[in-house]
Amino acid sequence: LYVMPDFAKLALSSESKIELDRSEEKLRAEIEKRLTDWLADLGLSGAVPEVKKGDADKNIAEASERADLVIMGKRGQSGLKRLFMGSITEKVLRASRADVLVVHQAS
Repeated sequence: LYVMPDFAKLALSSESKIELDRSEEKLRAEIEKRLTDWLADLGLSGAVPEVKKGDADKNIAEASERADLVIMGKRGQSGLKRLFMGSITEKVLRASRADVLVVHQAS
């Protein structure tokens, strides 16, 4: 599962919304291709990637209802950036119905 931002919320006019919709379609296709290639490299070519848009923590927590395990990366943000942005991983840890494995992402 990959959750991308809802770019439509950024649209200021109907023309910009049309452009955002086109860009979003291209981005979704690129994400699906990369996920499919990555899964194939892992020997999981039968797995189907899912791309959603919206709030990542809510979408991941919702998807956890049909999962045994959620695996998430953590970048280790701290200070003001973490205070103002929050941590998606922490929100999922609190809301997930499934076990959550958090792995630190290498820099």
